[in-house]
Amino acid sequence: MSYVNFGADPKSATKACPQPPVRAPSQGPDITRINVEGLFKNTSYWHETALRLSRAVQIPTVSYDDMVALPAPGEPENKWKPFLDFHDFLEQEFPLLHKSLKREVVNKYALIYTWDGTNPSLKPIMLTAHMDVVPVAESSIGDWLHPPFAGVIQGGKVWGRGSYDNKNALLCLMEAVEALLAVNFQPTRTIIMAFGYDEEITLHGARNMGYVLLGRYGRDSIEFVLDEGTTIGEAFSRPFGLIATTERGHSNAVISVATEGGHSSQPPPHTSIGILSEAIVRLEAHPYTPRLEDSNPFVECLRCWEKYGTMEHGLSALIRHMDRPWVRAKLVDQLAQTSVDWRNKMVTSQAADVISGGTKVNALPEEATVMVNYRIAMSDSVSVVEEHLIKVLRPVVTHHNLTLEFQRENGVFRYPLENSRDKSWYDIAKAKRVMKIRLEANFEPSPIASTHSLGYSVLGGTMRHVFDPNPDSNHSSLIIAPTVNRGNTDTRHYVALAPSAIYRFRPSREGQVGGMHSVNEFVTVEGHVEGILFYHELIRNWNEV
Repeated sequence: MSYVNFGADPKSATKACPQPPVRAPSQGPDITRINVEGLFKNTSYWHETALRLSRAVQIPTVSYDDMVALPAPGEPENKWKPFLDFHDFLEQEFPLLHKSLKREVVNKYALIYTWDGTNPSLKPIMLTAHMDVVPVAESSIGDWLHPPFAGVIQGGKVWGRGSYDNKNALLCLMEAVEALLAVNFQPTRTIIMAFGYDEEITLHGARNMGYVLLGRYGRDSIEFVLDEGTTIGEAFSRPFGLIATTERGHSNAVISVATEGGHSSQPPPHTSIGILSEAIVRLEAHPYTPRLEDSNPFVECLRCWEKYGTMEHGLSALIRHMDRPWVRAKLVDQLAQTSVDWRNKMVTSQAADVISGGTKVNALPEEATVMVNYRIAMSDSVSVVEEHLIKVLRPVVTHHNLTLEFQRENGVFRYPLENSRDKSWYDIAKAKRVMKIRLEANFEPSPIASTHSLGYSVLGGTMRHVFDPNPDSNHSSLIIAPTVNRGNTDTRHYVALAPSAIYRFRPSREGQVGGMHSVNEFVTVEGHVEGILFYHELIRNWNEV
């Protein structure tokens, strides 16, 4: 194979990926002896904490899509009752925590715990998780090795819905605080723990907790926020700890096609279902183009992989010289073709996920609807999604003699056909043959957190301390790198509290967890205890800065 000679490496490559120093707590040797070297290595404790997680899994705190509003006074709380049961469970299992910390219930089901620090002049830190889990499809029950809400412990793993997402992290945090309270640890700065109840659907819980905390502390008042996100894994033959310093934006496009009904014995050439299918095919045939701007944290992630990993020469050279536009273009193309995950860090993704239409096989469908999920890249916006939909779907509208109607918050706007005399948008009443588009659950890509902050240094240094594959070494071989979070989290509601200091990381390694949002969800008991250790040491490290 022949290679292009790029010349000397640019400064951006030689100075890439500075590493936070390893942070092992130096204060409180008794805490290290009693908890780190004692409790967390005790097999009885492993068994006890596994049983606690098992009991947590057995409480089905499922958030369903129709739980968009809280039950009105006097209405039954059937679907919501498990969350109250979970509150009681936490109070029973963690008595020291509930005795020592202030607990607030927000919006009836969300929980805020406040551990007051000894120095009120220091900004608090905020550690978050969510209580809710995704539903289990009835059709998938037979594919589970164990019943999804049984919390079975077998093979060194806790099995069940929520064992990984996100009751593992929530209980790890509670376990760590309980252990620290048992040895009379007192934080210097205030620690806030915020647990939402609807992260998987509407996020009202986090939104309302954000309002409460913003009113209490003010804007830019939190030093550091940590929520779920990336994990520890291997890339290019080297262990990496990725920290998501941002997450993509979000929008759900609800697209419906309405046509005349009638009997199936007298069908038109194309029914509403057929036209909608054509629209879906056209959307998938016109995906967004991947782009990689310097502001995207994936750029620094690539440089970290290149600097510390073992990478084939061609890709390595492209990354080192990506400052050149033509090299950047070639790199983006290669990355997008190599990995779906890499591609999605550079592009707005679209996925047609829910479709419906028709009521009877001998009746023409008067309306068919599809929901398309968009995860919006750092370089795009909700308005870009809207413009893309109009551009791609207008030919379908024109070909089938429809009118394109866009439903916005400030009114319903219709765009006439291309052969219409008036090309402008205007308010108009409904028509019988129409394609309707509505964007829901919209939010822009999140601000990018700093990789030069105290929070990034403490988080990365703690990760290198806890997850070091060579724990006896003075220098960790785990490499820390920023990246873009795959999904979305509660953190969007905390941006005002910490505009440049929100980070996303799950304290677990690849292989220790699995089955998120799928069948056979699990976490290993070893991985669960290691997550407890992570939060324990993170809290201690914040006392030393």
